[in-house]
This record gives sequence, structure tokens and C-alpha cells, in this order.
Amino acid sequence: MTEEPTAESFDAVYRRAQLLFNQHRYADAAEWFQKALQHDPHHGMAMALLALSWIQTEATQGKAVEAARRGIGLEPESSFHHAVLAACLLDGAKPGQDALCSEALRHGEKAIELDPDSDFAWAVNGQALLRVRKYPDAEKAARRALELDTGNTMAAQVLSMALLNQKKDGDLNSLVDWQLAENPEDDRAHVSAGYRDLMQGRHTEACGHFREALRLDPTNEGARHGLVESFRARSWFYRIYLRFGYFMTQFGQKGAGAIMIGGYLLYRFAFSALRKDYPAAAYTLAGLWMVFALWTFLARGIGSALMLTDRFVRMAITPKERWEGLCVGGMVVLALGSLAVGLWFHRIDYVLGALACGLASVPVASAFSNDHHQGRWLYYALALVSGGAALTFVLGIVFGIEMAQSVMVFNTAVYAGAGTTWLRFLGVLYR
Repeated sequence: MTEEPTAESFDAVYRRAQLLFNQHRYADAAEWFQKALQHDPHHGMAMALLALSWIQTEATQGKAVEAARRGIGLEPESSFHHAVLAACLLDGAKPGQDALCSEALRHGEKAIELDPDSDFAWAVNGQALLRVRKYPDAEKAARRALELDTGNTMAAQVLSMALLNQKKDGDLNSLVDWQLAENPEDDRAHVSAGYRDLMQGRHTEACGHFREALRLDPTNEGARHGLVESFRARSWFYRIYLRFGYFMTQFGQKGAGAIMIGGYLLYRFAFSALRKDYPAAAYTLAGLWMVFALWTFLARGIGSALMLTDRFVRMAITPKERWEGLCVGGMVVLALGSLAVGLWFHRIDYVLGALACGLASVPVASAFSNDHHQGRWLYYALALVSGGAALTFVLGIVFGIEMAQSVMVFNTAVYAGAGTTWLRFLGVLYR
């Protein structure tokens, strides 16, 4: 007959699990929390800590959410359990899964309602507000968490990202300097410093902070993404794009959109006014507008292409980032080459080929830069259609192949590319 587990055996197993958790040995901690729950399946805190252990590993993130939900079922009035579920939902939510982020926000608010003095609840709530792009509210939540516990590193990182997305440079610089002074061995502090430096044009310093964050925690995906961004920012082309994007953040998403729409309407008015009497000026203006528009869509892809010229960087990036550089860079080089040939030899067909490749490069770039869990398939399809049509059109010109449907092929490349610019501008299935 099997002997029933004793209270002492549960306590010993639970204490060991807690010790492993505090040492950041999350896989081992999860194993021992599971053993503890075999002794007492109704222990709510063990279930919540099991969920927090599981979210540290991508393979067990789904189980973490279920464990957190069971924890709330065991102790529905626990602020900590609601905050844990919010953290698990945010950790597993892919870009574009706004419903999960909204659910996380509701549980974060419930956690604060149950315990207004919980710095963990305020920090998680701030993280949820960040994900739904409510940056001023995220700043308030993070500041409240830090009032309750100045050592809350999650709240400090939430605050730094909220300040970054509002372009509050003075407050951001003070916060990041304080983070580094207080927690020089914390990877989150270095991630905050890295993004601060990156957006303010200091890509070399940013690269150093991201490397240090990865040394401290090799699994920090934010640090790895920031390191790749700092590699792209070695190109002045992409560096200016980052500064422009950072400048626009101070106006908020709606304000920046209104500015861009206003700029487009102003361009259309100026073009119409100049076209009749000053056609050269009108079409120069149109060319400048097209260069600006393509720059905003292609800067990242061109930055990825330029990364490939560095042997060290090629070893550090993922296959997706390598393919992004090859595909976007290839389309841009093909467009520039076609334009040069067309202008040198006065061949309008090559100029049209350059236009087709230039516009087709937008959906190609968008397919790689889009992280939306569903929308990326839409942009992949547009990239295949537009890019394939542009390549077919240019190859037909180069090899002198007569195509009865050449006009349709050209229009497919151009209209799919132009349509993608509007989808991106309106944020349709794009993150």
C-alpha cells in the first residue's frame, strides 16, 4: 500500500521549488512545483509560481496560461494570481492578438482592485497598457509601481518604454541612468539603455548595451532584436529613418497619422497647382514625394541588406533577417539598375521596369517586417504577386521576350505595390 504524502513532505518539496525559482532555475523549479502539486493539488500559490516558471520557456508558454487560470480558480480573490495570469497572457500574445492583450489588461486591473498596494499588479498592468499602446496610462501605472517598490525592474522597463514612445527625452535619460546605477547587472536596465541610445542616434553605444544584456540573459529576445536594429542602424539610411520615427512618436499614433495625411494632401495640392505652368517643378516634387514614401517603407529592408556586408553580423542574424536583406536589397538593386539603363540608353521600358520593381519592393519588405500573427500571410501573398510580376516584366525586357499580357503584368506589380503602401499606412493587419 502506498503511503499518503505527509504535510512535511509537501513543505520540503515546496521550499525547494521556491529556492530554485529564486535562483532563476525555472525549468527545475517547474518540475518541483509539479511535485508539490501532486501532494496538494489545491495549493493556489504553487500553481501560480508554476505558471511563472513555465512562461520563461517558449515551449511551455501555453501550459503557463492554463496553470494561471487554475490558480485563479483555486483562489479567485488573490491579486497575485490575477497579475500572474495577466503576465502569462502578455508573454504568449503574438503581435496582432489584441484580444489576449485586452484580457490581460482586465486581469491587471482586477489585480489592482484586489490589492492597490501591489507593485507587481501595477507593473503588469503597465505592461498590458504598453501592449495596447496607451503610453500615458502605462507611464502612470509604472510610476505607481516604483513608488511602492523602487527595485521593481519590470516597472522600470515599462516606464522607460512608455517614456520612449512619448519622446520624453529628459525623463527617459534620468530613468535609464538611474536604472544602470541601481542595477548594473540587470539585463532589463541595459535593454532600456540600448533602445534609448538607438533612438537618439547612438547605435554604437546601443550595440554595447544590447550585447551586455544578452551576456546577462542569452534568452532576452528584446535585447536580440535591439542588437539587430543597432546593426541595421550602422547605415545612415536606416539611422535617419529611426530618428524620423522617434520624432513622430511625440505626436502619438493618431497625431502622426494626421500629419502624414496632411502632408500628402499638401503635396497633391502643390502638384496640381504647378503641373500646368511649371511641369518640371511639379514632376520633381512628385519624384521627391515618391522617394520619401519609398524610404519610409524600405529603410529597414535596405538596412538588412547592408548588414550582409559585415561577416560578423552575418553570423549573428537569423535566416529570416538574412533573406530579408537578400530579397529587399535585390529588388532595390534591380530597380536602380533598370532606372540607370533606361536613362542612359533612353529606354522607357527599362524605366517602367524600375518603377515596377521599386513599388514591388514595398510588399516584399512588408512581408518580412510584419509580425502580425495573421496579417503576415496577406503581405507574403502580396509580395509573391507583386514581386513575381515585376521580375517577369523586367526579365521579359532584358531577354526581349514579347508578352501579350505585359501591360497586365506591369499593372499587377504596380497596383499591388501601391495598394500595400495604403494597407501599411492604415495599419491593416500590420504590426
